[in-house]
Amino acid sequence: MSYPTCPDPSHAGSRTVRAGWYGKDPYRRQRWKCVPANGASAHRFAEPLPRRAVLETHCSECSTRLDQWEGQAGPRGYLYDAREVAHALALVAGGMSYRRTALSVRDADRKAEWNHVAGAVKRADATGQLVANWVDVFAPVVLAGELPGEWPERIAIDSTGFRIGGVRNLRELHIFVAIGYDQFGARKGVWLMRPYPKKNAAAWSDFLSRLQGAPQIVVSDMDAAIQRAVGITFPATRHHWCEHHVYRSLESSVRVVRRGHPIRDALRVALKGRAEWDAYEDAVRLEHRQTGTPHAAMLWLNRSGHQMRTQTAARHALGPYSVGAVEATNRTLKGLLDQRAHRLGNRNRTELLLDLLTCGLNGQVNERAWAKKVRLHLEDLGGVPKHQRPHDDPLGLPSIYF
Repeated sequence: MSYPTCPDPSHAGSRTVRAGWYGKDPYRRQRWKCVPANGASAHRFAEPLPRRAVLETHCSECSTRLDQWEGQAGPRGYLYDAREVAHALALVAGGMSYRRTALSVRDADRKAEWNHVAGAVKRADATGQLVANWVDVFAPVVLAGELPGEWPERIAIDSTGFRIGGVRNLRELHIFVAIGYDQFGARKGVWLMRPYPKKNAAAWSDFLSRLQGAPQIVVSDMDAAIQRAVGITFPATRHHWCEHHVYRSLESSVRVVRRGHPIRDALRVALKGRAEWDAYEDAVRLEHRQTGTPHAAMLWLNRSGHQMRTQTAARHALGPYSVGAVEATNRTLKGLLDQRAHRLGNRNRTELLLDLLTCGLNGQVNERAWAKKVRLHLEDLGGVPKHQRPHDDPLGLPSIYF
């Protein structure tokens, strides 16, 4: 690797030599000395992205021989380098909490390279705020181009909720989730996740408006709020109820009917198409005229029969037919966020966290590519990252709950 050139344009062609270190172990960086060819006074400088000192003699990835000054590049004023920032964001994308990520990065740094240095890292570096700052500043950088900007042909949507606070200040946090499918019915992965304090039609309409375009089909459970939101946001889109939820509801409405009855037989295939649905309706209405039962099934048909007649008539062989994939994602989110949901009050930072988790759930995490994005971003800024914590809310006023 050649030595860096002097950043002063008037010193082009000058000779550059090493000029000692600055900073403390284990985070010292190389300082350079420029000896101008034009006879001007020599001066010292640091690279826009200073490199950390290393102890290894070879790169673990490419086996290239390393000089001591040829460590990973990082932003000015940071103890950690760009690769460690990308590694931390990858851990967050995998579901690790901010605090555990900070501890992991800190411990790996000390054990891998500087285990002989005692007390080199301040305890403040092991708090969750360190990684939260990196999410604020660098998550938009690594996420650029990673997430879709418009809706696919078909989506399935649902939400998972968290109860936060005690009896006197109880509140709820809901994560809305959309799974995308292409025109052939193949699952494309988690499409979008966003936080909301309420689960009403206005919130769902906002969620559906977050991306460009409109899907051809939206599948959800039988939530009336979702149905209103889809009708408002995507008036030309077909809204289908999850067939699993519909079947459970229908089965509950005909519990009084004995096994082997024609209604039971018709129900087994009622959701396959319009003819099968009509046969089920006819069986229920005939039984009701003759015996007055099943009353609950008649109420169901009077309330929701139109939806199912429309849905079964337009039932597509490619699906999706249920929100099972969304519910599986919700269970994963529940496990990842349940113990720290009370800390997710900042909307911007939480949305960045959910976007990182989306990449993790879809297998889109590439730590090396993310580190390169961070380095290129820092080079454009002269090595100085943008102001940290730009999204902080006023004390006591978390933006998700405004």
